[in-house]
Amino acid sequence: MFDFERWTRAMEKTGIDAPEIAMKSYEPDSELPWDNISTGVEKGYLWKEYGNALSGRFTTDCRKQCHKCGLDCRPGSSIAGRSDEAVGRGLPLSTGGAVKTFQGVPVNFRMRYAKTGRMRYLSHLELMTALIRAMRRAGFPLKYSDGFHPSPKVSLGPALGVGVGGLREYLDFWVLLPFDAAAALTGLNATLPEGLRADRITPLYGREKSLNSFIVRYAYEIRREGGLSLSEKFAGGDEMHVMRKDAPVDLRRMIEEVERVDAQTVSITVCDVGDISVRLDEVLSGVFDGPTEDLEVTRTAMFGWKGGNWVEPLEGEKVWTAKS
Repeated sequence: MFDFERWTRAMEKTGIDAPEIAMKSYEPDSELPWDNISTGVEKGYLWKEYGNALSGRFTTDCRKQCHKCGLDCRPGSSIAGRSDEAVGRGLPLSTGGAVKTFQGVPVNFRMRYAKTGRMRYLSHLELMTALIRAMRRAGFPLKYSDGFHPSPKVSLGPALGVGVGGLREYLDFWVLLPFDAAAALTGLNATLPEGLRADRITPLYGREKSLNSFIVRYAYEIRREGGLSLSEKFAGGDEMHVMRKDAPVDLRRMIEEVERVDAQTVSITVCDVGDISVRLDEVLSGVFDGPTEDLEVTRTAMFGWKGGNWVEPLEGEKVWTAKS
């Protein structure tokens, strides 16, 4: 579907000279379009490597010989091979109290955040990218996976659909000690875009289930400008079956509570049933009259079953809370 003529017209309209850009040459001190992005690797090193590539010169493995690229690489240590269980409950987490013995030990944390305003239109992948970039800007000492394509060990809870907001969302992440959780939380909120805000962090010590295996119950607030009415089928108590993989699923078993807040707002609590997960689009279509595209949906809370009660995923022994 590529149409170069459209690109040509667009460039002419906006005054972009494509041939000039394509044939432009750069000097070592030239300002480059991506100079505002800092990966840690220094520009001088990249220019030297560019010259090596043009001349066919080989650069040796940096794990055997440091080439002073600008990264602050951590040398290997015996601590890296220790199991996470060795961390223990009494491990100092704050930078001020961290003991040198624990330098570089990975620790698992859970964070609660909100996704509101324009940020509700981020997809799950875009949200993950925004959060990880903000954590890196805030100086989180993130632990990375092994292999050829290392990535930060960060996992989000149940995904929100595009356009759906969330007031109490969660993510788990691994960092290397020392880690000052209170300072990190403040720094993170200073660099997050408007509409994303973290309010709590707690260490997990490796004892908790993953978010996606623990969370099975969800609370939503549904709004529609001009009024919100329940469908006759739902209000009348009729059966509400949908087909999934040639098998009927009863939506009523998933809907625990529907409560009207006002003429424009209804709160709904739904729960997974065994291995059958709630699908919000099915619930909204079954419960409300009219199209669902104009509904303003916000997930207000999530729960898991623990100790005979419904609890939120962030119930740690030590919780750091963001200042208002």
